[in-house]
Amino acid sequence: MRPLQLELVRFRSYDRASVDWRQHDLVVICGDTGAGKTSLLDAISFALYGRTSQQASSGDLLTLGDTKFGEVRFEFSLGDEFWRVTRRYGKDAPAPSALLESLDGDAGPVVETIGGEDAVAAALTTRLRMSFAAFTSAVLLAQGRFDQFLAAKPKDRDDILRELFDVASLDGARQSALARQKACEGEAAVYRAEASRLADTSNGVRNAAARAARAAAADNAAVRALASVVSQIARLDESASREADRAVRARRVFDQLPDEAAQASLTAREAQLDAAVVDAEAELATARAAHQKARDTRDATLRDTGGDAATVATALASARRLAELDADLPARSARLDAETARIATERESLETTLARLAESQKELDHLRRAESAAQAAIAATAAAEAAVAARAPADARVAVAEHELQAAAAHAHATRRQFDDVRKADLAASVRAAMSEGDTCPVCGGTLATHAPHPPNVAVAEVAERVARADEAAAGNRLMSARAAALQRAEAQAEAERVVEVSRSVLAEFGKGDSATLRAGWSARITALESEIGEPGRAATAAREQLANAAGLLAGERQRLTADQADVDQIRSALGPLAKGGDPVATLVALAARLECDERAERAAGDAVHTAATRAGAADREREAFRASEVSQVRSSVARAAAMMGDDPPAAPSVGELVEQVVALRRRAEAVASDAERQTQVARTAQAEATQRLRDQGAVVGINAVSDHPEIARRRGDAVRVARQRLAEIAAAAAQRQRLALEEHAARIRGERYAHVANDLKANMFPRFLLGRYRERLAVGASARLAELSAGAYRFSGSGADPLSVIDMRRGERTRSAATLSGGERFLASLSLALGLSDIAAESGGRLDCLFLDEGFSTLDSDALEQALTGVERLSGDGRLIAVITHLPGVAERLGAMIRVEKDAEGRSRIASSSAGG
Repeated sequence: MRPLQLELVRFRSYDRASVDWRQHDLVVICGDTGAGKTSLLDAISFALYGRTSQQASSGDLLTLGDTKFGEVRFEFSLGDEFWRVTRRYGKDAPAPSALLESLDGDAGPVVETIGGEDAVAAALTTRLRMSFAAFTSAVLLAQGRFDQFLAAKPKDRDDILRELFDVASLDGARQSALARQKACEGEAAVYRAEASRLADTSNGVRNAAARAARAAAADNAAVRALASVVSQIARLDESASREADRAVRARRVFDQLPDEAAQASLTAREAQLDAAVVDAEAELATARAAHQKARDTRDATLRDTGGDAATVATALASARRLAELDADLPARSARLDAETARIATERESLETTLARLAESQKELDHLRRAESAAQAAIAATAAAEAAVAARAPADARVAVAEHELQAAAAHAHATRRQFDDVRKADLAASVRAAMSEGDTCPVCGGTLATHAPHPPNVAVAEVAERVARADEAAAGNRLMSARAAALQRAEAQAEAERVVEVSRSVLAEFGKGDSATLRAGWSARITALESEIGEPGRAATAAREQLANAAGLLAGERQRLTADQADVDQIRSALGPLAKGGDPVATLVALAARLECDERAERAAGDAVHTAATRAGAADREREAFRASEVSQVRSSVARAAAMMGDDPPAAPSVGELVEQVVALRRRAEAVASDAERQTQVARTAQAEATQRLRDQGAVVGINAVSDHPEIARRRGDAVRVARQRLAEIAAAAAQRQRLALEEHAARIRGERYAHVANDLKANMFPRFLLGRYRERLAVGASARLAELSAGAYRFSGSGADPLSVIDMRRGERTRSAATLSGGERFLASLSLALGLSDIAAESGGRLDCLFLDEGFSTLDSDALEQALTGVERLSGDGRLIAVITHLPGVAERLGAMIRVEKDAEGRSRIASSSAGG
């Protein structure tokens, strides 16, 4: 497993961070104690296993004080495969909480997705082939737990080695071998059971079946030899039946053809029907000639009338309408002219009355407006005079206010003078309060001999000043109020004077005299005008409406008269010469009568043609019915007889030719019947001879008649097939028994091999041997690493009950427990084991492509530290990632690449800088 990219969101002390491991082979993660260095390794452990070395729950991983959810995303490679695992935590974390994605190349698109805690854990365990204990023992040497593998019991170390080097998978192989062994044993048992169910295939059974097959074949051959005789008998019987049937058909042909009497009746009937058709056709030709003559007469009449009967009827209706209009139009025109004159006279009188009423209405409106204006002028004059009378008191109040203002100003001036005196006294008292006897006076410059200080009287000064300001303000306010009231009244007085002038001009307009006299005269005149306009005005309005309605009716009647005159002109134009002179109605009536007479004659001639045609059709149908029934029956009989005789169907001849064919067919049928009867007798004689021969030869096999041969031949054939099938089944069963025996033997051999493999894969057999080899290789490699790191002071035993026990070379190669080592010595031993595990995994194509060391150098002295760093440097450069976490100064500079972690004042960690290195 090779880390590629680590992304953190609200993990431990990190708000958000990202580490790209691709640019590092050997890197130092440095920073102050508590900065958050170990949290980067915990994030990798949490991403892969859902837990950390401190066994913290996922809820404890959320950044302190954060109420949202956190997320860890880790990308890594496994050989040629690329994966990204994501884990989310916190109460608001979205589902799924665990997600594993297969990528198409480094940082490529997602190819496959696995979701859910259990599914992701199973998939990662299958691919990493390491438990959490193995991971923290061989890959991540956690802070304070770097010696976990060293201090573990031998059994626990063996469990870790089984996972790291996939020795544990041999147990699965053993279980698979045991399952295969049981499957092979079951397969052999199935083969035995199948063989036991097979029929007996001994030599005696096979020989008996062969003899039965041969006997059945001989009997079947004898039966087949008689098949030719049976076929001959069948052919002769068929020939005799065919000839007999031919004789019967010939006799039937002879019997179904008409005899001489029927032939004579058929010829006479055809002659009678032909004569009737000729007579009917002659009558039809005569009727058609008469009908054509009547049609020519009618067409001549139509030419005289200029159209058909409908045209004449239309012209007749138009002529009658023309006569009615010529009689009615002059009287209607005279009535319209008289009515028009009457309406014009009444309208002129009405207009004179309406003009007079309009003048009276104008006078009435003028009087009403004058009365309203006079009343308003009188009221406005009274109000204006009252306003003028109220002006004197307002002027008096303004004068009083000005006097009060002058008095207030004098009082304010006296108050200010008093305030100045008080202020000066107060200032002097303030100066004296700060001086003593013998001090220099700041005013006169002399020396004070005595000192009698007085407190300042600031309150008196402030009160005096406020009183002065209040008095002055009150006086000013009163003056302003008086002036405003005077101004208002002056404006009202001016308006009142203007109203008085207007009112006086209005009164002057309507004449002299007092208002009462004016109002009485106007009221009398208004009453008189209203009486004059009222009822006559309503009557005039009603008369105007009646005249308007009459004029509308008259206009409509005038339009109808004009339309009728236009109809007269149109009808005269349509009638043409008929409307000029004479009586067009009488002329058209005569033409209509003549046309009706010609049409009746034409219809009668047409009815005669229809009757003749019906009679001719009936005669023709009767002849066709005769031909379709009697003649057709004879023709069908002739056709059937010809077919029965083997001839082609005859053509459709006349009745005479048909009678000749009947005579010829009757003669020929007689000859055919005689010949067929003779051939039938010959075939029956030959058939009897063949039947006797069949009886003589078939008595041996039980055939006495032709009807016996099919059943006996079928039974003999079935016996042959049954015997041969029995023989084939015995042979197939023998072959199947042999095949099952071979399959059973092969299954037993395979089961024995799987049993041998399962025995070799027992825990105390090959797995123990393989695990011992790994322990020995680990002890040798780790011992060399430990000797190098400890300057030859320590090595691993490499043998005995615990090959990883520590040998103290400085004390006579005494074996020591790991618990007796110091912290620095345990670190060197643990690092040696981790390096040894990495070496073995690399040699065997394992997956330990990274190593994380967390704060293990702080316990080493300078020499041991140098040896440890040298060992770490040797691990780089082969594609593995080596990450060292330390807070010691100088380690990053020594190893050449670092990731610096810092924590701010709020306790949040961040990646301060990252430098790439080899």
